[in-house]
Amino acid sequence: MKSKSLLKYMTFSGYLTGSFFVTAARGLGLTYIVLILHKSMDINLSEIGFVVTSAVFAGGFMCVFFGNLIDRLNTKIILNSMCIFSIIAYLLIYNTQNIWLIFMLMTVLVLGYSTISVTINSAVAKATSSKISTKVFGLRYVLTNLAFGIFPLLGAMLLKRNDGMIFWFAATAMLMALVAFSLQKSHMQTSNDQQVKKHSHSLKLLLIDKKLFYYVLAGFLTSIALRQFPSYLSLFLISNGMEDISKIISTLIIINTGMVVAFQVHVTNLLERLPLITRSICGLLLLTLGLVGFMYATSLPFWCLSMAVFSLAEMIIAPAQYSLIKDIALPSREGAYFAIHNLSSLGGSFSPLVCGLMLSYFPMINMFFALIACVIVAILGYLMGNNATGARVQTVTQQIHSSQ
Repeated sequence: MKSKSLLKYMTFSGYLTGSFFVTAARGLGLTYIVLILHKSMDINLSEIGFVVTSAVFAGGFMCVFFGNLIDRLNTKIILNSMCIFSIIAYLLIYNTQNIWLIFMLMTVLVLGYSTISVTINSAVAKATSSKISTKVFGLRYVLTNLAFGIFPLLGAMLLKRNDGMIFWFAATAMLMALVAFSLQKSHMQTSNDQQVKKHSHSLKLLLIDKKLFYYVLAGFLTSIALRQFPSYLSLFLISNGMEDISKIISTLIIINTGMVVAFQVHVTNLLERLPLITRSICGLLLLTLGLVGFMYATSLPFWCLSMAVFSLAEMIIAPAQYSLIKDIALPSREGAYFAIHNLSSLGGSFSPLVCGLMLSYFPMINMFFALIACVIVAILGYLMGNNATGARVQTVTQQIHSSQ
């Protein structure tokens, strides 16, 4: 049985390797983009903030419309095209002073990263059972966390030598991803292309399919609490007047990355017998417990223990979210479903804003109450999505046809 599972993983080795290098490029290029734009290109901070935030949202929303292409085109064409566009964007972004061109290039980078992620998830979902896909999603999450843990450190070293080298290394990483995707065996679409063309409006799925709507909403709220934790914890520690903030945050990041890399596959295998919705709820309850721990942490060991619980929650939630979308996706529409679900990741972009407002206008502890409230509403969202009734596939298909 283990050899069969290993063989399944090997069939996706190109996707997994490519994911590692794409995340490496992101860790190198996008992590330090704000600092480089301000320091080396003399662009003021307000403009940088506007450009970065706008690019994240523009790229995220544009990815929704690429869901249709993912369902229609060969996977390899999409992945290779996004890699080529990203390479060009990395090479150009350091050599321009025009703020609008920088915005366009950053949008291309965000769109490329999002589209590659959605395409890989869709390909895995189409080619495997729910049990195997959950394991592949988990393994991919390990590799992306490993890349995002290692390559920002390399970026910091390059930053001391030459700012431009970061973008050359990021472009090289994308080139390695291009090679990996090119060597990956294509998973051709088995569905009738004419059927895909009839279902041409991705956003209508969000309004028609109640399960998808609730899962995206729940995922968005979960992202507010789960993603960008270094940012909102740094804000909390600064407001609290804590000393050695950099030591605390760096220690927490190391614990988080180390736990995900070391235990993600084991946790996924351990919980594989549980229903996906049960896994998601358990993960969200652990996330709540981790946030409560942060709320009352007064020493570094207490912070570390809370981060261990937080990381365990992350290991449960991340692959389960993707598997839930796989299970509800209409035949031939996996790309559109995963593209719409990608909107939930934008919740992480709101996290520093929400936490900054809470710290500015309310007692500091209320920041964690707000995050816990997001998690509780997310639990309700998953439960409501799970309890959505009716013959979903037939109902959604009929409503899409009738709306055209």
